[in-house]
Amino acid sequence: MTTYGLRYRFHSAEHIQLPAGQDDLDLGRTPFNQPIRLTVRDCKRPRGFCVMVIRAGGFPTSENAWAMGQDIRDALLLTGLELRAGIDVGNDRVSGGLSRYAKDKIKSETGVQVLDDVHGLQVYEETGDVKFAGVSTTVTVSMRTDRFTQAFSGSLGRRQLSPKQSLALELVNLAHYESTPRSRALVLISAVEVLAVPQERSREARSFLNSLAAQVRQSLSGAEAQQLKNAILALKREGIRSACKHLVCKHLGEKEAKLFGKLYGVRCEIIHGGKPNESLDLRRYASEVEDLVQELLTSMLL
Repeated sequence: MTTYGLRYRFHSAEHIQLPAGQDDLDLGRTPFNQPIRLTVRDCKRPRGFCVMVIRAGGFPTSENAWAMGQDIRDALLLTGLELRAGIDVGNDRVSGGLSRYAKDKIKSETGVQVLDDVHGLQVYEETGDVKFAGVSTTVTVSMRTDRFTQAFSGSLGRRQLSPKQSLALELVNLAHYESTPRSRALVLISAVEVLAVPQERSREARSFLNSLAAQVRQSLSGAEAQQLKNAILALKREGIRSACKHLVCKHLGEKEAKLFGKLYGVRCEIIHGGKPNESLDLRRYASEVEDLVQELLTSMLL
């Protein structure tokens, strides 16, 4: 009977310390009672991240394997949040491999099937010996395995992330790879913007805006009138800054919401002016943003 395997290659800004003499790590079992194994493939500190691979097999259908892979992806994002590990789950695209000629030649001479190296989830048919192109096998890592396995096992299957939750977690994890405090803070605040849902204003306010839009239609015409009308009608919902503050207040309280408002104000200075006040310590600012966003997403998702 044909079975399918999955391979999930991801990057981590934190380095995992495997036990001495151990090449991989047990992360549990699939719903089909097959092992889930983690291998550290390449850790080079100048690059700033580790390349790691999770593999599992014995799935009766490719759909089963793909669904398990999606659960692994969500668990990795939640693990990155919990450990502040900066996990890049990839985009399921080929990042390295061999030509078709080289693959066919290897298979005909050795019987080994060589598949391309995908950054993210890859599902394949288990047909004999399978190898993946473009992956190194250097192992030099330092984060304790018990922290990773505990966080991953606790996250696996805990919840199915919505598209917005998934995007917010991707941003929080990828912020670890930003090289400057300014860019890191902007990415982290974007994660809160993704999760915020602007609420409608009062009925009276919406009615007033409708009448104002009608006046625009009566007084102006053409593209300018349409732009003004759209801008007015967009005011029926609160601005993104207010929506973010309400989200923070709901989960962390009024004090943290006021802090977020202050941090968001600096974000606006950076976006619209190119730089904040010269007296601002950008490293401290980025650290405050990181702590608040970490606390918010932890409260919402863990």
